[in-house]
Amino acid sequence: ADPVGLVALVDVAAPTPTARADVRATYAGFVLGFTLFLWLCVRKPEWCAAGNAACALALTGFALARVLSAALDGPVNPMLLALAGGEAVGAVMAFAAWRKG
Repeated sequence: ADPVGLVALVDVAAPTPTARADVRATYAGFVLGFTLFLWLCVRKPEWCAAGNAACALALTGFALARVLSAALDGPVNPMLLALAGGEAVGAVMAFAAWRKG
């Protein structure tokens, strides 16, 4: 609902309608679609492994990209590192669930 405020937390601007539409698509649209996929995984037990794998890999990608960016470009906003930490914890949990089967 507030793409400008959302991305401002990590020092990104969305000054135009096009930028705000892309922020909504990337953050809200993807999150909504992925949430629906995970909901289907809960409803269909045979999909649970795929849901855990998708969570593990997506969260790992987010966390690694944030940490790698900080390493390559220098100090970052602490919010970015907090997000990476949460994503890393979530990734470990999803990998554990995926492995447990």
